[in-house]
Amino acid sequence: MRAVIVPSMWLGLVCAGCGASDLFVNANLGKNDDCEYLPDEENAIGFAEFDGACGAAPGSTACAHPYLAHLLVQNENTEDVVVESAQVVLQSIQHQTIQFNRTDPVLPNPFLVTIGEPVPGRGKAVVFVETIPLDYAGQLDGFVGGEVQAELELEGATSDGGDVGSNRFRFSIMICEGCRTLCGSDPAAAGSDQGCSSHNLGVERELCIDPEC
Repeated sequence: MRAVIVPSMWLGLVCAGCGASDLFVNANLGKNDDCEYLPDEENAIGFAEFDGACGAAPGSTACAHPYLAHLLVQNENTEDVVVESAQVVLQSIQHQTIQFNRTDPVLPNPFLVTIGEPVPGRGKAVVFVETIPLDYAGQLDGFVGGEVQAELELEGATSDGGDVGSNRFRFSIMICEGCRTLCGSDPAAAGSDQGCSSHNLGVERELCIDPEC
């Protein structure tokens, strides 16, 4: 389901999780050896990597995907919780909010992303958050070769209707261009498992196969 992005009007007015630790986000996850995202701290990655290129050939859409964070979320409530939304703000490594002003209207930052993921009571789950939507990715060319900071807060509701929030979780995303693209003509492409990731140096890497190059 495509994420719905709306301007965040409550930054500074409502603080998700203030005064409570209903939900706790403690890691951005990579896949395990079986190519699955599991709610296990052992699968935490130190750095994420996002390829802003569409591929090695004109018109290719090999890596034209938004960046999804896979968050390990602990539910401190006895009741089940549905995570309904995430407030996302994209920043420079100096923690300055990035301005996405090349479109009309200007893309909001911070922004809200709708979710709808369940987390069991007194349990953990993986919650997917579209952290760099494609419209935003198109304006990150100035960060290629560097990194951006993503800061997220979750909001949701318990099964009995109570509102819950999370801590503020921040992680780094390395921005590259074409670093994950593997040409379809490369013999390695045929045997590549696109679903698995490498944890080399703590960077999650999933290859995009470009059939056109």
